[in-house]
Amino acid sequence: MQPTNPVAVFLNVGPGTPLSRLDDTLDSVQHWLGPDLELLLVVDDSGETAIEQALARRGTGLTRVSTGRAGSGLNGGLFDVTCLALRTVLERSTAPVVLQLDTDALVIGPGAHTAASAHFAAHPQVGLLGSYRWTCTGQPRDFSPASRAIARDLRPWNAKRHPALSFVMARTLRAARKHGYEDGEHILGAAYFMSRSCLQSLARDGWLTRKALRHSAMADDQLLSLVVRAAGWRIDDFARDGQPLAVVWKGLPWPVEEILERGKTIIHSTKDHDGLREVDVRRFFAQHREHVST
Repeated sequence: MQPTNPVAVFLNVGPGTPLSRLDDTLDSVQHWLGPDLELLLVVDDSGETAIEQALARRGTGLTRVSTGRAGSGLNGGLFDVTCLALRTVLERSTAPVVLQLDTDALVIGPGAHTAASAHFAAHPQVGLLGSYRWTCTGQPRDFSPASRAIARDLRPWNAKRHPALSFVMARTLRAARKHGYEDGEHILGAAYFMSRSCLQSLARDGWLTRKALRHSAMADDQLLSLVVRAAGWRIDDFARDGQPLAVVWKGLPWPVEEILERGKTIIHSTKDHDGLREVDVRRFFAQHREHVST
């Protein structure tokens, strides 16, 4: 069956990722995206044989690319892994929409990629969709930690340690600010969509190969948002009422039943938090998958 609304999906997998979590998230992607799934990519940064073998058992429906490392760390190191993922997506897929998921995210219903495609078509200047200026619960997001990370990158002592980072960060900030960038603004990296047009632009202009950013104190989602704005693209919210994402940094924003009632189709985070157990969350949504067809 030919895809109606093709989508490419990628996940970055680091050391210590539970196999049960990884398998269930991949199952959710394949179930709900079904024939529209043009590429399912896992960038394996774990260095763990058990994860490599588990991914191999899934067969030809999944593409695995190894970073060749046993963990690239967080912040700029993880951004470097994300850049590898995005370059691979561009090489191996022609899908107009790209979805990134953390391993503790979960697809719980259909149609998010279709809605993203429609949003990009209606707003061609937008290249990135996620939980951006507003959380899914209606609260304004705080960009001050990311802004402080920028300041750390530009401090004189850091420039001595990583002169290339200081140079590249200063140039990137100048470019982003010309397009109205607010220092620190970013999407929550738990789950987000990128348009292929934006991805092509980032690759063409070299934003996905700036190795100096590996040393940045900024988180991977903060750096991605920065280079998207530096390349001249806008970011929009995709987690508000009537939009697909129900993503917060820790735990879930509402009880699992309410998430479904609200029509949300991608959630984060399934990890144990505040009395809510991951095994129970995943069991609930696995049973939901069994009873609802795509």
